[in-house]
Amino acid sequence: MNLIKLKTHCDFIEFTPESPITDFDCGDSDLNDFFNRDAPLFQQQRLGQTFYHRLKGNDKIVCAFSLSADSLKTVLMPGSRVKKIKELMPREKALQSYPALLIGRLGVSLEFAGKGIAAICTDVACRVSTDHRLKKIFVFFDLSLVF
Repeated sequence: MNLIKLKTHCDFIEFTPESPITDFDCGDSDLNDFFNRDAPLFQQQRLGQTFYHRLKGNDKIVCAFSLSADSLKTVLMPGSRVKKIKELMPREKALQSYPALLIGRLGVSLEFAGKGIAAICTDVACRVSTDHRLKKIFVFFDLSLVF
């Protein structure tokens, strides 16, 4: 399958013990280990929630990602970034931290790599936050897990 549309070709699944991730391979042993083994404990400890897209009609997992609550701390940012955030979040009194959604882990199956699926997953993560009535929230990746 050359071009895959997650919305039409896949089921979007929220990880539960009844719907585990198995045999996922994105080419990164740490990510594979997280999604295949550690995701249940991650969720049980309420550190975040894992989601995945599975092809309709079979059990092939196309991509998986985990989301956690976090915050942007303005005291750790350069002044120019703080100014941009304040423009986006108008308030009479500025906050020292703003709510954020952390995409802690994201992997695309080797079979579907290089097709823009990671970018689509980022969009899906943003929609998950708005589905939970989080209107103004920042979404960011934990890049320390990538390199």
